[in-house]
Amino acid sequence: MQHSVILIQILGIFLYTNTETFYENKYILKSIIKYYRVDRREIAFLKFILEAYDGIGIIKTEDPIRGIISFHIAPGCQKQVTDILRYLKKDILIEPVTPGSQSLD
Repeated sequence: MQHSVILIQILGIFLYTNTETFYENKYILKSIIKYYRVDRREIAFLKFILEAYDGIGIIKTEDPIRGIISFHIAPGCQKQVTDILRYLKKDILIEPVTPGSQSLD
């Protein structure tokens, strides 16, 4: 746990994964979670792209077989993520899905 706290402070992102909240300046801010179906061969690429933009969010793979991922977007960064996805959609499959739909089950 000590190492996690140090790493989190170095990155400047305060993430508590159990509740999906971002901690910044002692304020708790909820992340925005969006689900997408992508070409499963592109999941790692998407993770690398999002990680290149420090602090805007993380990607979790929900179902690697069907290519279902979730974007956990930091508060105030939704426009940046939307712009990145809009650009990437030109070259790879990225479709929004809703929780509870057949795409996620």
